Amino acid sequence: MVLPELRRAGLVPIMDLCHFGVPDWIGNFQNPDPPRLFAGYAGAFARRCPWVWLYTPINEMHIAAQFSAYYGWWNEAMKTHRAFVPALKHIVRANVEAMTSILKAPPDARFIESESSEYTHASEPGVLDLAQMLNDRRSSRSTSTTPTASARAWTSTCSTMA
Repeated sequence: MVLPELRRAGLVPIMDLCHFGVPDWIGNFQNPDPPRLFAGYAGAFARRCPWVWLYTPINEMHIAAQFSAYYGWWNEAMKTHRAFVPALKHIVRANVEAMTSILKAPPDARFIESESSEYTHASEPGVLDLAQMLNDRRSSRSTSTTPTASARAWTSTCSTMA
């Protein structure tokens, strides 16, 4: 009911197709099926509403993986690097596959990706390694030229999950 009214009023929506989480029947982001399933959903939506051309397929991908598989607050309720890595991998793959599916309906669709901006500052010398690891995890490149013990452990975990 809302989308036809937006269209009638000449308003341009930005469709956020996944704003955290997956349906209970999918389970969680450890499941490798969400990319395929989400791409099907996104493509079906785009075919149903071809006049919609602005999308945020998955809102805050890193936050979804972090809160689900590293902090244990959502979906997986897991708290490990080994859970975080596949969750992030599946979420990002789902986003990319959704964009590919959407572009088959309105080929001029545009994507607006949103993510939190954060930087962890160590409150005391004893947590410098942790702060560095958290910042390295948020970025594809390290801000440090010398890996900390935490960063080395993170890198080792990531390489074994690839």
